[in-house]
Amino acid sequence: FRSLRVYLGDPARYVPRGRHVYALRYRVEGAVRPGPELLWNVTGNDWAFPVELAEVSLATPVTPTTLAAYVGAYGSRERVPVQEEGGVYRARVRNLAPGTGLTLHARFPPGSLPETAGGDPAGLPLLALAAGLLAFYLLAWNRLGRDPRGPPRIPRFHPPEGVSAPLARLLVFGAKDDRTFLAGVLDLARRGHLLLDRIPGGYRLVRREPEHEALPPELTALAGALFQNRRAVSLDRQEAGRLRSARAALQNALALRERAYRKANGTPFWAGTLLVALVLALLAYYAGAGSFGLAAFAALCAVFTAVFGQVALARAALALEAYRRVPGLGPLGPLLGAAFSLLAFLTLPLPAALVTFFLVGPPAALAVYLLLALNGLFGYLLPAYTPEGVRTRNHLLGLARYLAVTDEAELRRIGAPEDTPAHLEALFPYAVALGLEAPLARRLTRALARAEEGEDAGRAPVLTWYRGPGLARADAASLARVPTLLTRDLTRGLLAAYHRAVAPGSGGSSRGGVGGGGGGGW
Repeated sequence: FRSLRVYLGDPARYVPRGRHVYALRYRVEGAVRPGPELLWNVTGNDWAFPVELAEVSLATPVTPTTLAAYVGAYGSRERVPVQEEGGVYRARVRNLAPGTGLTLHARFPPGSLPETAGGDPAGLPLLALAAGLLAFYLLAWNRLGRDPRGPPRIPRFHPPEGVSAPLARLLVFGAKDDRTFLAGVLDLARRGHLLLDRIPGGYRLVRREPEHEALPPELTALAGALFQNRRAVSLDRQEAGRLRSARAALQNALALRERAYRKANGTPFWAGTLLVALVLALLAYYAGAGSFGLAAFAALCAVFTAVFGQVALARAALALEAYRRVPGLGPLGPLLGAAFSLLAFLTLPLPAALVTFFLVGPPAALAVYLLLALNGLFGYLLPAYTPEGVRTRNHLLGLARYLAVTDEAELRRIGAPEDTPAHLEALFPYAVALGLEAPLARRLTRALARAEEGEDAGRAPVLTWYRGPGLARADAASLARVPTLLTRDLTRGLLAAYHRAVAPGSGGSSRGGVGGGGGGGW
């Protein structure tokens, strides 16, 4: 370690007035660095009171090629004279201010001294611990984290029975975000439990009470939190608390339903994370001269890095999966999102590794990086889908493939039923949940145009759960507005209104080397 705190005397006794002499004798291994050179911080720079006199003597069988003594704060270039007496080199300085110190720097002829620096007593044990943690995680993943085999991913033309639009987004993307909330609102509207009313300056959600359709638990929780003792809720700042509560209720209900589809397998992850947190706390305590604050900070950093590392890796994987398996999405957005999330995962352990590099050494720094990265990696890998979860998720991926297709020849090739306004409107919340509202809007426009030309010309219902300008009939003017309505108004517009509603208010130097430290009173 690079620093060590030593306590002298008895903390329960007062030192009487007078002169007191304390002598510390110690041996340091690994002081000579490659070169060879000796860089020794004689006093340390962390003293809380002035040092009247500091003196250093260097006795060596080899004559140094260069020798300098620096005084001052870290980075100071101020030198003090070095005198030679009988092969012993001495430097002294008086009246060192708090926060300053004395550093000796000597270079020797190549090969004249054995280079013992670079010894890192914690490096090998920490690397061994990283190897053991990897073995532990691999065993846990092999036993718990493998997804069971599921049915083939073929195009599906209807959502799985009992799966709502917000649950579909959770199972495909692992997301409980704003779009999940929007998908829940649209699913309530599509099922007849809610009317989306476009009002000047925003939107209002009006409760409906159909008699025929029961709701999944997550939609029941969402509707109950939205309309508790109310018939209508506006998307504005006055309703921010209600909207946040509704989103929280939806998220909690989704978390309960997710258990049937996905196992968290959190025990191995938290066991490994807490072990690494304990090890890093001990490492920081000893490397930081017994600082409990630094030890606690290191433990918190270990937990933070593990949790957010797995989140970053999950986002990267989901973005790549969206690019590969959900056709119709713009390629640049998912790829950039995946690259950014992967970069975040790789850089999260770097600060702790860099601090370890300077306080302990390179092997320990590498081990710390590996320990933190392993926690994040297996935090992502250990959760696994249940057999029902795999079947449902593959079904949803097949639905996404179907929703992304706009070419009529391709729709015929995959055996899709004829597009009708009613069928496509029913799928709109799922398209929003999967990020595929744009291709569905184009198909719905074609279906409405065919309905306008057929027997029911002028009477085809268009989004009866939405009340706004320009969509009373399936005429030419209304048809022209369908893509804009679905993609801008009912997706981006609603998201923007929700965000507005819930948004909060507004050369040589006096430097470290070996040695160092400081002191203060009890």
